[in-house]
Amino acid sequence: MATKPRNKPASKKPAVLTLKGSKLEDFLPLLPAEEKLRQCAANGEVCEVDDFFGARPEEASKLNTIRAEFLRYMVIGGCTLSLIHARGVNILGAYVKCNEELDLEASDICKDLKLQQCLIDGYLNLAGAKTKNISLNASKVVSIMAERAFLDGSLNLNEGFTSQESVRLSSAAISGNLLCENAKFLESDNSLIINRAKINGDVDLENVIAKGTIALTGTEIGGDFTPQGASLEGTPSLQLRNTKIGGTLVWRSLKHANGEVDFSGASCKNINTDGDSWMRKREDYQEKNSNEEKPISENQPKQIDYNTKLDNFTYEGFSNLPDNCKPEFWIEFLNQQPQDHLEKNFKPRPWEQLASVLDTMGYQEEALELRIEKQKLQTNFMASHEPAAKSGLNLWHWGQVFFRKAIWGPLVGYGYKPGNALLYLFALIMLGTIIYDQAAKRGIMTPTHPLIFKEARAGGTIPAWCAENWVHFPDENCASAMPSEYSEFQSFIYAADVALPVVNLRMEVDWAPRVVFTDGTRDNFGWWVRLYEWFLIASGWILSLLFVSAVGSSIRK
Repeated sequence: MATKPRNKPASKKPAVLTLKGSKLEDFLPLLPAEEKLRQCAANGEVCEVDDFFGARPEEASKLNTIRAEFLRYMVIGGCTLSLIHARGVNILGAYVKCNEELDLEASDICKDLKLQQCLIDGYLNLAGAKTKNISLNASKVVSIMAERAFLDGSLNLNEGFTSQESVRLSSAAISGNLLCENAKFLESDNSLIINRAKINGDVDLENVIAKGTIALTGTEIGGDFTPQGASLEGTPSLQLRNTKIGGTLVWRSLKHANGEVDFSGASCKNINTDGDSWMRKREDYQEKNSNEEKPISENQPKQIDYNTKLDNFTYEGFSNLPDNCKPEFWIEFLNQQPQDHLEKNFKPRPWEQLASVLDTMGYQEEALELRIEKQKLQTNFMASHEPAAKSGLNLWHWGQVFFRKAIWGPLVGYGYKPGNALLYLFALIMLGTIIYDQAAKRGIMTPTHPLIFKEARAGGTIPAWCAENWVHFPDENCASAMPSEYSEFQSFIYAADVALPVVNLRMEVDWAPRVVFTDGTRDNFGWWVRLYEWFLIASGWILSLLFVSAVGSSIRK
């Protein structure tokens, strides 16, 4: 029995899916501000909501409300019924109503977006988005999440922009500027997070108020970084670890920075500072801001930390320096580091960095004093905090410490001032000149030539009483009786001959202090003169060797 062929079931066509929120019909009926926005965007005009009176709205109204979903529809390009002019979307005075956020995540926004004096009552989510210029001047948001966003333009958060929670731009790329002039970031933990971002232009934080930390760790900035006039209240206040600033760090007219500032591993072209803003550990800076420092709560007083971390911070120069930048100014400049970095965990790099920069700028004397101060701190570190200082009696270690503290530092400025050794040697010679002159007047200085002593004995050609004083003779007969071998004593030449180890002026050979008078009594002053002579000989050798060593060290440097 033949079987009847079965009828094949008719194949179902797959349902046509449409992207929600991509058509105008999805938003009908439109609110008054939305309809006005649709028309203004098509004409390239500013959409000023009807009840805007020159100030950012604080609450929603029938005339100023724009739904976040409709704004997203317009921003990403609208549809054939809502065309966008090349000037992009520009809204003034709107209240953007969000269920939770204005969701532009991963969007491709091909035209500029300006929300000026607007209130967004949720999060602005730009994570992973590609955009042009974005301006939120004088607007207020709960938070901005723009991690990994790419802006082919600038991000403007100026003229009183306010964020209640964090603004996050980590790993973002901005081809233009990041401008935050007169902005307020009210999050007390992390106010502005821009870690590992790349910004080709300037980062301008002028007159910013930040209740929490501003962090740009590992960020590349092509232009200037300017927190001029800012109030940085976070703890820490500013983190620029490993940040590269292609232009100038402008650290001027800072209102206050009450937490740690970290420039560790950062770099910039120049530093522009007025001095006062930098010297945050100075009493006058703290007194200036004491009236503005208010506790976060009654039970949690505000933490104050005026330290500035500078380890591995590099820069090429300074611009617009304060007047009279003497060595003391630069030492205080580096003393803004944490006390730990000046003592227990001493960081020498900031000292050498600043000294090298001052050298290239022509401030050699200031650079010299910085290097000497660095050696002092390093010596203190050796004496107190090196492992060898805590490992019991280490003669080699403590010998080095003694040499640096008692000899190398005081006498030749750790090798940076070799001329000091000559000055000290000259001073000792002048003191010796006075001592030997007084010794000569008291008859202590005597000739050493044996012929002269022989002739002064009974029967000799020199009267015996001449031996009472060989320099200032008792009478004229002594001078005429002196043989040709007699060399006249000169106290300065004698002192120089004793002090200079490699110079022979023959005065030291011909004369010497005596310690016993001709009548056999002991001359105590003569012993003191003899002791000074030994001291002068030792000092001459030490200072001469230090001078040669310091000169050699300077040449190698």
